[in-house]
Amino acid sequence: MEDHSPQLEDGFTRIANELFEAILRFGFTQRQLLILLSIVRKTYGFGKKEDDMSASQIALMCSMHRPHVSTVLGELERMKVITKSAGRYGMVIGLNKKHASWLPLERATKVGAEPAPLALVHPSTSTESVQGCTKSVLVDGVPNWYSTSTESVQVDSTESVHTKENLPKETQKKGRARRAELTFAGWLAACKAANEKPIPNDDPIFDYADKQRLPIDFVRYAWLEFRRKCSDNGKKQKDWRAHFRNAVRENWYGIWFDLNGDYQLTTRGKQVKREHEEAA
Repeated sequence: MEDHSPQLEDGFTRIANELFEAILRFGFTQRQLLILLSIVRKTYGFGKKEDDMSASQIALMCSMHRPHVSTVLGELERMKVITKSAGRYGMVIGLNKKHASWLPLERATKVGAEPAPLALVHPSTSTESVQGCTKSVLVDGVPNWYSTSTESVQVDSTESVHTKENLPKETQKKGRARRAELTFAGWLAACKAANEKPIPNDDPIFDYADKQRLPIDFVRYAWLEFRRKCSDNGKKQKDWRAHFRNAVRENWYGIWFDLNGDYQLTTRGKQVKREHEEAA
């Protein structure tokens, strides 16, 4: 039996050489490049300028975790490499062909601006490479070793690795302190001091939104209202993240409505969207 030989007759992706070369020389990270090529495949590969796709679909195409896809899509949007809007099944995404307008990530993120509260940018952690792995300094200064691939890394001994059981006592106390009741402003300050995102990449709310086909932008709008409502009310919570998840699941602020399985913005939702775009 002969090996399968791919043929143009079975389908091909047509892209201008100038645009393809711009992608090659721009200096995208590996994740950015994989997701960008997935978008090219889903659009130009079907003779379309844009396509309605979900983060889960892209994650499946390039063998990446869905939260990482959501993060990189936010980066590429701010870098003006892609266009993104709410769609029926996820997001309507297209490639911005005007490559001269693309921005490096460091320029796309305003200096001194508040980091994106949701999983839209990578946390600023120092990294160094050791024997094919990356060392990422976590919130408590505890090194975490993980492979650059999605495969698991086997560790021969846990003596040199901090686990929940052998964390330094001061670190354990720090973890317990985070569970104390805090005001919303106090919690945000604690997150910033610990170099944590208020809503991290792996927060369950993203899985919920994906399963419900709730556009990620709608979750962002819910965060804006949540932050506005909670910043000055003085109330304290032990778990503000769980509180936000409830706000999204129950649509506290009436930002969207379900039209036969298709989520649409309400009048209030459109107003929040405009406010968000004007502030960007």
